[in-house]
Amino acid sequence: MSTSSSFWLGLCLANACAFPATARSANNAPLYDSSFDANRPASLGYNTPEDDARPGEKFFYRGAFAFRHKQYKFAVDMYKVAASWAYKPAEYNLGVMYLHGQGIAVDLPRAMAWFALAAERGNKDYVAARELLYAHLSKEQFAQANVVWRELKPTFGDEVALSRAKARWADVRNNVTGSHVGSI
Repeated sequence: MSTSSSFWLGLCLANACAFPATARSANNAPLYDSSFDANRPASLGYNTPEDDARPGEKFFYRGAFAFRHKQYKFAVDMYKVAASWAYKPAEYNLGVMYLHGQGIAVDLPRAMAWFALAAERGNKDYVAARELLYAHLSKEQFAQANVVWRELKPTFGDEVALSRAKARWADVRNNVTGSHVGSI
């Protein structure tokens, strides 16, 4: 595969910090309160996910940073948040972690389900990962993967997560201050 797990897992954000989890309901994105960032020093060089309207990417980098520092539980949590915003590299990384048992138990059906979600848009690398794992699963494991996939899809599938991400991006774009027509 040209997009290797080491490439994705090697990415990190220099100043990552944990977000406290807040309540969430079924089929909604996990919520993380970033209001504590309001008084952060400007030198940190990044906005809150709400400011950027790219929470998937931001939480992915937090997960990658945690993974590099062997904070696997936090990495899984951050990748799941990123995945809930339709961020496919996070779904792929979750598949890799379950495939190799990196900080979590090896779970091939769960890895297959995450690879299937990552491949939803037809990215050739993610499709190749899904197909490669599929070739090594037993019929029972594949049936389990389908069960897991059906559980994950209402929250992490593009039908919901991509709509959520696009709506968030539009909301932030429509509420920015300044000229909406450009400079004169």
